[in-house]
Amino acid sequence: MFSNDDKKRPLWIAGISIILFALAWELEVIFPADVSTGLIYLILSAIAYLTRKQSFILSAGFIAGSLIVAGYFTFPQQHTSEYAVTNLIISLAIITITTTLFLKRNQVEQKLQKTQEQLRNEIETKQVALNLANIAYQRETTFVHLLQDIAVAANEARGIDDSLQLCLKRICTHTNWPVGHLYLPKSRNSEHLLPTTIWYLEDPEPFRNFKKISETTIMSPGEGLPGRVLKSGKPAWIIDVGEDPNFPRSRLAKNLNVKAGFAFPIFTGNEIVGVMEFFSSEAMEPNPELLEVMTQIGAQLGRIFERKYAEEEINASQEKLRNLYHKLESVREEERTRIAREIHDELAQVLTTIKFKATLLEKKLIQIRPELVKYTHAIINLVSENIKVVKKIVMDLRPPLLDDFGISEAIEWQVNEFSQNTGIECSYNLNSTIDIWDREKATSLFRILQEALTNVARHAQAKNLWVELEQKNGIFKLTLKDDGIGISSHQISNPTSLGILGMRERATPWNGQVNFKSPSNGGTILTITL
Repeated sequence: MFSNDDKKRPLWIAGISIILFALAWELEVIFPADVSTGLIYLILSAIAYLTRKQSFILSAGFIAGSLIVAGYFTFPQQHTSEYAVTNLIISLAIITITTTLFLKRNQVEQKLQKTQEQLRNEIETKQVALNLANIAYQRETTFVHLLQDIAVAANEARGIDDSLQLCLKRICTHTNWPVGHLYLPKSRNSEHLLPTTIWYLEDPEPFRNFKKISETTIMSPGEGLPGRVLKSGKPAWIIDVGEDPNFPRSRLAKNLNVKAGFAFPIFTGNEIVGVMEFFSSEAMEPNPELLEVMTQIGAQLGRIFERKYAEEEINASQEKLRNLYHKLESVREEERTRIAREIHDELAQVLTTIKFKATLLEKKLIQIRPELVKYTHAIINLVSENIKVVKKIVMDLRPPLLDDFGISEAIEWQVNEFSQNTGIECSYNLNSTIDIWDREKATSLFRILQEALTNVARHAQAKNLWVELEQKNGIFKLTLKDDGIGISSHQISNPTSLGILGMRERATPWNGQVNFKSPSNGGTILTITL
């Protein structure tokens, strides 16, 4: 309620009071007793009140009353008026009442001041508590936002390295720690941690040496900060890595520019699949709340690895199925070749012999029994038709042209056969000489062509088809272009489009590509690259 200057008030008020008491005494001497000088003494009491000191107020009241009484008895010659005694009594009463009121008021003000001081202290205490609560709330809010960010990053459809890089950045940004790094096991359930190249560095230059050493330091269980986490399965904190006896990297080089550090495990179930470590340039005491949050983050990050392992299992399963498919295709192709060869070598020869014998018989019957020639002629025609059927079966199983003359001649024959069978005008163009070709690759390309021609006949509603083949540096490029109704993106990506899926599966072993394009003016362009 009062400023610090109030403490200096009694000094100058005391001086003024002495002067006023002297003046009041002079007036007491000069004026008769019936002329009251109590007003001046009253003013003195009021001035004493300004000191806010109870002793000053009492002293002023006592001195004022004493001077009035002393003046009355010291100068009896002034007792000329019958009102002198009355004035004396009234003056004493006024000074007494006034002094009492001043004392009461001073007590009330002191109590008020004390109460205000208590309220001020309580307010300050509550304000401090509120500030601490706000800080705690902001910290909790920051941790909640961090957990949300990590959860989003862990569930986003991105590469594992990108996800972990983003999580390192988010944690460093939220905690204001300048360095973040990831250690991963050498393999699943491995007892050693390998450093990765996944970092977050707020400023790379000061930590260049630390980064270089870390990327060459492998940790075993219990060794270093990551090793402690791997062994215990719990977060760990180092106040100052330079003073820590179990921090191998500090022994390898000086001036690492890192002090405090903490690390936490990344879990999938009960398995530790990684350790994230963070460092500051200043020594810091452990923060249990931060470590608790990091434990939760470790569980969130485990989802990234769960997704990775699930994808690896799916890919491995798909690879097994793909290998099985290609093995079956290879076996089927070999079986086709064997059956085609046997049909060609055995059945075709038998039919040719029958036709030859029937022709000789027909020549003899013309001379001996002409009426039977019609039967031999029917036999010859039937055998000839069967020979054609056998040839078609052989060509459908595996065209000898493919093995005897190569892929270009086989494609040309297939395109001509397709044109004759469907009535679609076809043209074939060879843009380069096919000198070197792989038998299995050529077989895959030929089968893809057959599937593509089947799709043209079934769905394209085309009148013309252009086929072009070129080879460069051992890579085949086959292009088919028609003037049909085209193909939609839905048809291309539809999982029920088994023909397209089959073509792509046949191209996979050769890292090949099967691409469809439907120009705005209609038609479809199919490009196969093996």
